[in-house]
Amino acid sequence: MQHSAAVKKMSAAAISAALACTVLVPGAQAAESAREYHCGFIAPGKTPDFRARYNHCGPTRVNIKVKNIAFTEQDLCVPPGVIDIEGHIDGFRTIDAWYTGLC
Repeated sequence: MQHSAAVKKMSAAAISAALACTVLVPGAQAAESAREYHCGFIAPGKTPDFRARYNHCGPTRVNIKVKNIAFTEQDLCVPPGVIDIEGHIDGFRTIDAWYTGLC
């Protein structure tokens, strides 16, 4: 009986370690993709899936103004890193975005 309890504890520890590694991998990929792009607005044609993105290179959340193909503008608070902003306003194609200040 003691042997099976020890095996269960070891199995639980192995599963926890595997999950911890899984959680770290997406963050590493996000950081890598942030380095692939310049800071600021990234036009849809510059991304593999043709979706507009905003790469905020600073350490804090900031407000950006997002403009769509109908020239409608809307504010959006974004965290550091690459953010998918395509279709943010009414589902229309995003054509521009720029920094306006802190959130």
